[in-house]
Amino acid sequence: MVSKKKIIVVKGSGIIAYLCCLVLTKYGNDVVHIVKGKLKKNDMFFAITPNSIEWLKKLGLPPKFFSQLQKINHIYLDAKIYKEEVIFNADEFFIDSLAYITKQKNFVEALDDLNSNITTIADDKISYKLNEESVDIIVNQDVISASLLIVCDGDDNLIDEVKFGIKDTDYNQTALTFTFNAKGGKFSQASQFFFKDSILALLPTSQNEVGVVWSCNDSLKNHLISLTDQDLAEYLQGRIKETFLIEKGLKNRKTFELKAKNLNNIFYKKLLVMGDAAHAIHPMAGQGLNLGLRDVRCFEELIAQQYDYGAKNFLRKYERIRARDVAQFSKLTSLISYFIFDNKNYLERVGKSKLLSKGINKLLNNKYFKNYLVKQAIQ
Repeated sequence: MVSKKKIIVVKGSGIIAYLCCLVLTKYGNDVVHIVKGKLKKNDMFFAITPNSIEWLKKLGLPPKFFSQLQKINHIYLDAKIYKEEVIFNADEFFIDSLAYITKQKNFVEALDDLNSNITTIADDKISYKLNEESVDIIVNQDVISASLLIVCDGDDNLIDEVKFGIKDTDYNQTALTFTFNAKGGKFSQASQFFFKDSILALLPTSQNEVGVVWSCNDSLKNHLISLTDQDLAEYLQGRIKETFLIEKGLKNRKTFELKAKNLNNIFYKKLLVMGDAAHAIHPMAGQGLNLGLRDVRCFEELIAQQYDYGAKNFLRKYERIRARDVAQFSKLTSLISYFIFDNKNYLERVGKSKLLSKGINKLLNNKYFKNYLVKQAIQ
């Protein structure tokens, strides 16, 4: 049996794919969601920008999700390697918050509560044929002719070098993530420490728990992974001083290698990529999920203006808008990473240059530069 129906297909098993499906159904589309397993309800944590929070409210996520968010009013940057400390204060920029921290399990539960009318197909023994005017998704003997296929997960086998011009950058770093309970500290403040061997981010997930993202060179990585939870907690306490007082052992220790990914094109024929399928940046800025959220937000803004989502001029416009945003964060995080982790001891040479050091200090405290950073970060 062969059946054909004009619909939009979303392929992906993460948060961005689910949100993309919700947006498409909101505008009356028939949506098929191809998934590989269910969304995982784990303790991964994310920073979400204020503008994305407002968008999620309009999308209809339940009040419980927003009540569980940890509000961040201050961001502290410890850049003593440049002899500088910087604090961003929400009040200084006349905004309610700089960011909100949430856990994946809270996000997933909120999405489950929406119960949207979306057809779901398991990503098993499915083949795809990319045509100029449609994408054929072959499931057993059925053929679904989609006006657009949106792929959201990183490393999807449909995203190849020939069609998309993939550029990968290996940072030669490893990120360690975990959480700890604290009996005291600055729970309304996110902190980031720039050390010679690492970049350490502290993200409060509640009024007694803190998430850690520690991007390390090989030497520090090997040392940290050799430590027991108790020894690692003591070592971390020495690094962060009194920012938080660690009360209990560490939880949910994980490691992953850090790489950046950029695509020359984010669509091919009727195949469009979003989220991790389209980009990956260094985690230091906490913008990985936010870039994906802005992908979907931008897509919604455009489909609200134009019905034919699969038209080339529509896809080109979306591509142009998103390319600039992604490039800005990718270049900024890569540049900072280079300064911190350069194997040629670049920082030591920079330290000998008083002129350059003063220039960096002035830049970090320049109100226009700070305004620019905050404007970008809260989108």
